[in-house]
Amino acid sequence: MSSNSTSNQKQQLGTLNKYRGILLAVTLFLVFNLAVLGLNFYTSSTLDSDAVSINLSGRQRMLSQRTAKVLLSIQVDAAQEYRRAQKSKHPI
Repeated sequence: MSSNSTSNQKQQLGTLNKYRGILLAVTLFLVFNLAVLGLNFYTSSTLDSDAVSINLSGRQRMLSQRTAKVLLSIQVDAAQEYRRAQKSKHPI
């Protein structure tokens, strides 16, 4: 009976050794896959916060350009009004 038991144990060890490489490969694949998934979630959350900052800076840039345009328009209108006033005082 002990030789039968020893033979059975050797067969189980042989089967375990046979699939050890496959089991290791599958385990490493799963570990790396989970690591990449975690990295993707982290990157996604970082990009979301960056997107808010980029949108805010874009809005501020647009408002500063609009302010500059209005100020330039006021300056041009004032210069044109000044020229009209000068022409009316001194007609050529």
